[in-house]
Amino acid sequence: MIFRCSWIIYNGHRQTVTQERNVIQTLIVQPDMVKINGNLVTTVAKTNNGEKYLCNITVTKKTLLDELKKATGTIAINVKGTIQPISPATN
Repeated sequence: MIFRCSWIIYNGHRQTVTQERNVIQTLIVQPDMVKINGNLVTTVAKTNNGEKYLCNITVTKKTLLDELKKATGTIAINVKGTIQPISPATN
């Protein structure tokens, strides 16, 4: 599974990501925060230490998509990907 997180919120205040960095970690997701469009999953997820991530996840396994669609409780997802800043507006 690959993900791209656009910004990080630390302890209730926003901090903009200024550099890309690669991470491997577990994210906690609430099922009502998951939006699925094809194989793209958009969600707000938390780490175990409370950091929040706005994530765009490209799911490569259909079984994971099916599990996300059926989930009724908290979901823990192990991810490997890149954290990067939000792209500037193009208009």
